[in-house]
Amino acid sequence: MISIDRAAVARIAVLMIAFYALLFAICAWIWARALPWRFAVLDEGIALWFPFGRRLFLPKEEVTVRVNSGSSVAYPWVCRPFGYPLTDGILERRHKLLRAVLVEHGFRIA
Repeated sequence: MISIDRAAVARIAVLMIAFYALLFAICAWIWARALPWRFAVLDEGIALWFPFGRRLFLPKEEVTVRVNSGSSVAYPWVCRPFGYPLTDGILERRHKLLRAVLVEHGFRIA
């Protein structure tokens, strides 16, 4: 008959829960550093707000914005393959209004 040490099983379970909690916290931190949660279209460019207080300003001359039926994305000129999604909440629904505002302010639209 196999003897099961309940204390060892409990320690392993606690270690597994701690490992997954740490893994999810690291993934959430990376996600929060990469994706802005708010943006503003200004005459000079686009201002982005990130979680944890980080802010970024993309000058109008150095950014191209792709607005389509999916998510709108602002591409900095320096690193073209990677962009910042411009979201207006949980559901994306005001693409025509965003396109009109960007054209009015003189942004490059792709």
